Amino acid sequence: MKQVFFYDESNHFDHVELVKDNAELPANATFVQPTSGLYEPMTWNGTTWAGATKEEWESNQPKPSPEAPSANQQFQAQLALQVADLKQSQTAFNSQVLLQLADLKKGLAVTDKNTVADTNTETK
Repeated sequence: MKQVFFYDESNHFDHVELVKDNAELPANATFVQPTSGLYEPMTWNGTTWAGATKEEWESNQPKPSPEAPSANQQFQAQLALQVADLKQSQTAFNSQVLLQLADLKKGLAVTDKNTVADTNTETK
């Protein structure tokens, strides 16, 4: 078995087929394999294949367009923002509570000192 490389009416590479070793070559085909490193469009000139370089081929490829987020993804993003806002609010609230608690403890400590001092002066 051997490979046959087919080309279209414009001599552009079309496809490859395996044929028996004794098969006759069709008019629009060759046994000559394209050289490594050739990219489409490949063209048969009657003796060799010519084609684009990798860089040329890549530059002709369509650039992927960014996909818009789905409704579910948008909803998840909104929820994530809400969670972040709530965490920030919770942190601010916790700070206020801790400050108020510290103030209360200071007030109790002063009251306790005054109570102890009053008790000491009464016992004398």
